[in-house]
Amino acid sequence: MSSSLRERLRSALLEARRARDRDLADALRTCLAAIDNAEAVPVVSPGSSAVETSPLGVGTTEAARRALSVDDQAQVVRGELDDLREASATYDAHGRLDRASASRRVAAAVADLLGDTA
Repeated sequence: MSSSLRERLRSALLEARRARDRDLADALRTCLAAIDNAEAVPVVSPGSSAVETSPLGVGTTEAARRALSVDDQAQVVRGELDDLREASATYDAHGRLDRASASRRVAAAVADLLGDTA
């Protein structure tokens, strides 16, 4: 797998959308959003929070994003994968076998993109 995890997720998202696989597309969007959120840096205003001391102008609220390593990105996606597996167990417990099956299928597809066998 020479492409980055983000590229594989985006490519799989495009394929899921073409196939009209809403469950997989939603899960892949969630994984991509989780990576984006992990790259965000907290915005801290120096000094007081008074309006008159706030910086003004275009770009004053922009901050450089963190660069996550491949391992960090994979860890974020594994967290989403754990959520999918937990959801399938919850669906099973509540007798929603159709949703449990869909959740397991999506989890398997995401695990395949990660290269995880678990």
